[in-house]
Amino acid sequence: MALAIEVVARTYILLPALLLLCILPLRNMTLPRPSVSLLAGAILGTLPLLSYWISGRSHPNALAGLVQWNDAAGYFSCARQLVAGAAIDVSCQMRPFYTALFGTFLAAAGGYIQAALFLQALVIGGMAAWFSHVLACRHGLPAGLAAFAALIMFAAQFTLPVLTENAGLLLALSAFLVLFRDGEGISIGAFFAVLLALTTALIARAGALFVIPALLLWSVVYSGGILSCRLRRTAAGICGVVLAIAANFGLIHAFGGTSANAQSNFSYTLYAMTVGSGTYLQVLWDHPEIGQLPGDQLAGAIYDLAKANLLNSPHLFVFGYLRGMAAWIYGWFSFVPVFHLRAMFAALWFLGIWSCLLNRRGEWERLLLLMIAAIAVSSPFLYPFGGSRILAATFPVDALLVGLGCARLFGGRQAVRPDWGVRLATGGALAFVILPLIAAIILLRFPVLSPVSADVSCPAGQKPFVADLARETVAISLVTGGQRVINPLAVSRDGFVKRVDKDVAYYDDLVALPAGTTIVDAMQRRPGATDGFGYGKPLQFLWDGAMPGRQLVQGCLESSGNTRFLRATVLEPAQ
Repeated sequence: MALAIEVVARTYILLPALLLLCILPLRNMTLPRPSVSLLAGAILGTLPLLSYWISGRSHPNALAGLVQWNDAAGYFSCARQLVAGAAIDVSCQMRPFYTALFGTFLAAAGGYIQAALFLQALVIGGMAAWFSHVLACRHGLPAGLAAFAALIMFAAQFTLPVLTENAGLLLALSAFLVLFRDGEGISIGAFFAVLLALTTALIARAGALFVIPALLLWSVVYSGGILSCRLRRTAAGICGVVLAIAANFGLIHAFGGTSANAQSNFSYTLYAMTVGSGTYLQVLWDHPEIGQLPGDQLAGAIYDLAKANLLNSPHLFVFGYLRGMAAWIYGWFSFVPVFHLRAMFAALWFLGIWSCLLNRRGEWERLLLLMIAAIAVSSPFLYPFGGSRILAATFPVDALLVGLGCARLFGGRQAVRPDWGVRLATGGALAFVILPLIAAIILLRFPVLSPVSADVSCPAGQKPFVADLARETVAISLVTGGQRVINPLAVSRDGFVKRVDKDVAYYDDLVALPAGTTIVDAMQRRPGATDGFGYGKPLQFLWDGAMPGRQLVQGCLESSGNTRFLRATVLEPAQ
C-alpha cells in the first residue's frame, strides 16, 4: 500500500515520462480527432492535482495540494474577496487579472475551492493538448507528445496552488496556439488577439517582457507579405498591447486601487539587480526605513533607489545582469526533479534550436529564434528571483522547441494543416482575456457570497468569526492510516508529515501536528469585525477533531503555540 501511494504521489513525474516512452511505438499512428486530444489532455491535466490529494503530498504553496500556503494563500484570499463582495486587499491589486480569472473559476464552482482547482486544471490541460495537437499536425505525433509532456510537467507545479503562473500559462497557450498555427500567414485580427492575450499573460505573471517588441519587430521586418499589410498587422498588434495595459489599469481601479499598484513588486527585483548580487528583499535590508511606507509610495521609493544605484554604479547592474543570464542557463528545466528526465527535455530543446538554425531562412524558424533571443535577454531581470516560474507566459515556446527536437529525431506521420480553424483559436484567445474581466465586473456588483450576521460571544482575548464550511473554506484532517478521503480532504498524518518538503514555511510546526488535528483555511463571513478579522479576511486555524459537517459555523479564535495558525476553541453551527 505504501508503495502504491508513493507511485500516486509521483504521478506528475511518471506521466511525462510515460508520454515520452510512447513516442517510438506511436510515431506513425494516425492523429486522433482534435476533440479526443482535447478531452484526453484535460483529464491528464488533473492527474497531478489528484495525486497530491490522494497521497497527502505538500507543495510549497499548497499543503496536501489544497490548503493554500505562502503566496498562494494571498491570491486565494483575493479570489474569495471578489466572489464575496468584500473589500479587496492592496496586495491583490498588483496583479489583478488572476484574481479575476480564479474568481471566475471559484464563482463557476459555487465557491468550492476543490472544484475550482479541478476546473482550472481541466482548462489548462485541455489548452496544452490543443496546442500540442496543432504541433503534431505540422510535425508528427512524436512532436506533439513531447511538447505535451513538457507542458504537463511545467503546469504540474502550479495547478495545485492558486498562483498567477496559471493565468500566465493559460493565456500564453492561447496566444501561441494562434501564432504558431498560421505563423507567417497570420491575419491582422489574429495578430491582435495574440498580442492582447500575450501581453495580458505577461501582466498577470511577470516574465520575458521583451517578447512583445520582438513579435512586433518580426511582424514588420521578418514576416512575409507586402509592407502595407505588415504595417497594418503590426499596428493591430500594438493596439492589442495598449488594450491589455488599459484593461489591467481599469481592473486595478475597479478593485479600489491606483495605477501605482501595477507591477509594483518588480521594483524589488530591479533594485536587487542594481546592487549586483542582491536578493528579492535586498532593498528592505539595505533601507529598512522605507518599509513603513504605504504600498502606493513604497514602489516609487524603491524605483528611485534603483535609479540612483544605476547612475552611481552601473557596473554593478552589468554584473547583476550577467549573473541573471547564468542563472537562466543553469536553470533550464530545473523544475523537473529527476535528472535523467530533465536531461532528456534539455537535449530535445537544444535539438529544436539546432533544427531552427539549420532552417533559419524560414519565417517560422526565424520567429522561434527571435522568441528565444527575447526570452534570453529578458530572463536576467527575473530568473534569479523567481526561478522557472517566470517562464510561465513563454514556456509554450520551450515546449514547441522540445517538440521540434523530437520531430527531428524520430519523424512521424503528419498532416499539412491543423484541422481546427484559426477563428476558433482566435476566439479562444480573446475569450480567456475578456470573460474573466466581464465576470469580475459582474461579481463586484453581484457577489456569489454575502455577509452572515450572527451574534457570537467570545471570552476576552479571543476573536469571533463566522465561516461556511460547505463552500469557501478548505480544510485538511490529519487522520490515522486507512481513513483517507478526497472530499472533504482527510489524509494520513504520517504520510502528510513524510511528504512535507523541508522548504515549506513553518515546517517544524506542521510536522509536529498530531493525528486528529484539522487545518482550516476559512474566510470571515461575519460583518463588522475589526483588527484584521473584518469581513472577507482569511482565517487560518487549527481544530482538534474532524470538521463538524458541511455547514455554516460560528466560533472563537485565540493564539496558539503554533506560530502560523490560530486555534479554534469553540466551533458550533451558526444561529
